[in-house]
Amino acid sequence: TCLPPEHAADVLVVSAFPNNYQPTPGSLIGALDRAGLSVSSFSKDKQADLRQEYSCWLSKQIKPGFNFRHILCIESGWRGSMPEVTYDLFRTLAPYLLTDFKTAAVAMPLIGAGNMRYPSKEMLEAILRAGVSWIQRGLPLQLLKIVAYWDDTAQKALAAFTSFKSKHQMPLESVLLKAFVPSVADQPEVLT
Repeated sequence: TCLPPEHAADVLVVSAFPNNYQPTPGSLIGALDRAGLSVSSFSKDKQADLRQEYSCWLSKQIKPGFNFRHILCIESGWRGSMPEVTYDLFRTLAPYLLTDFKTAAVAMPLIGAGNMRYPSKEMLEAILRAGVSWIQRGLPLQLLKIVAYWDDTAQKALAAFTSFKSKHQMPLESVLLKAFVPSVADQPEVLT
């Protein structure tokens, strides 16, 4: 919710249960609500609703004061579990990355790893498989920022990222793994 200007993104991805945008403590939706941005309100007047086709919806442009322009909400349960619908995230982004989002930067947490309780390693691998696959096919995504909020999650994510990178023997310049550790005066630590 507090991306500094140098880490601005076109899209901030959030994950939710179907039609459930409750601002629960410890969730990104809850943090956005505390910062004055209601995902529930945006859900009532979407720019695009592709949940039936791709488990996602895109908000209209966000008010000034946030360093992201849109919210993309991916919901489990429409077409499968969160690991199964991760490809849908990039399917939904594809037309907008080609037309509306010129800098092509996306920021996201480890979707599904919070209240949905999917293991962070499983979710990171699903995100990386899907993202790298789409990038290799020409998706003009310049930067994907994956944020882990807690130190133990960040360490697990870093291990999964390193393992994924070594298994695939490919440069992953388009994927930036970041750890956000609130106890360090809200300064992000880059773990690439």
